Amino acid sequence: LTAAAGVTPDANLRLTLRDPGWIGSRRLDDFIPDHGHPMHLFMVSPELDRLWHLHPRESATATFEHQLPDLPAGRYELFGDLIHATGVSETVTATIETNGLKGSTLSGDDSAWSGDAAPDSSDGARIAWLRDDSALVARRLTLFTFRVDDVNGRPIQDLELYMGMPGHAVFFRRDRRVFAHVHPSGSAPMAAMNIAMPSATQHARHETALPSTVSFPYGFPEPGAYRIFVQVKRAGRVITGAFDADVR
Repeated sequence: LTAAAGVTPDANLRLTLRDPGWIGSRRLDDFIPDHGHPMHLFMVSPELDRLWHLHPRESATATFEHQLPDLPAGRYELFGDLIHATGVSETVTATIETNGLKGSTLSGDDSAWSGDAAPDSSDGARIAWLRDDSALVARRLTLFTFRVDDVNGRPIQDLELYMGMPGHAVFFRRDRRVFAHVHPSGSAPMAAMNIAMPSATQHARHETALPSTVSFPYGFPEPGAYRIFVQVKRAGRVITGAFDADVR
């Protein structure tokens, strides 16, 4: 699927999906929610120094809309994750360019991160990447583990589920030619897993107190410079960490 993006003067983003007809006919009317939302939209600056994780609503068949937050002038790239009723996932991409927008305050599951902003946590909690000295190699499955520490470097004990998961990770190659939205259970969308295993309770193991660490399995498909965004939730607020990786 392809997507055309436009922004109205009152900062409303509209994404219109189309079937390009390259690989047979594609349905545009069978999208189902994943983690409670019909679309998970990641918007980034070309330098990857800004990230927004948004959740547009489907206002009409194949049309998704969302009221954007304040945006500095610039060009932004969009990656929208969708799930068909068959369990097949798709990612649509688009770009927008603006002279600057005065938008709305983020709410609900929406979140934002900026490299030059104050920490997401008021008490100084931060996400740390727990890694050894092993080189990262393309096409090798790796378990990426992150821990949330308090201001004194001690693991915190009060993480909450963020849209039904202990955390969400997004892997971008610096040129944005690689994108992956990954959960602790892997890259398969939860909606697809529920279709495949309808009798299983996918979130059952996450319903007790959460540990301070969260891990994501991922294999880089290509070498290059990457940025990894990790998001967890604490006291009703989303904390985001950004980590750079060089992959051989």
